[in-house]
Amino acid sequence: MDLIMKMVPDLVLMDINIKGDIDGIETARMIKQRISIPIVYLTSYSDEATLDRVNETHPDGFVIKPFEDNQLRVAIDIALKKCASR
Repeated sequence: MDLIMKMVPDLVLMDINIKGDIDGIETARMIKQRISIPIVYLTSYSDEATLDRVNETHPDGFVIKPFEDNQLRVAIDIALKKCASR
């Protein structure tokens, strides 16, 4: 989290299953509370309960693994354009 706050990247590509005490959804929630940055989830989790939690974080994109390179590129492009127009 500290690294993201120092670097302030253009976009965060977030997996739901990450190392540590909290998952990617909670991490994304914490990031969005501190800075306005687009977050695109890249994950193999797509069950209803997970999607409900993801939607609460107002993601800028969601790509399900396995994916085609083009799917990820389009999701990132849309997220960056969406953020630029805010």
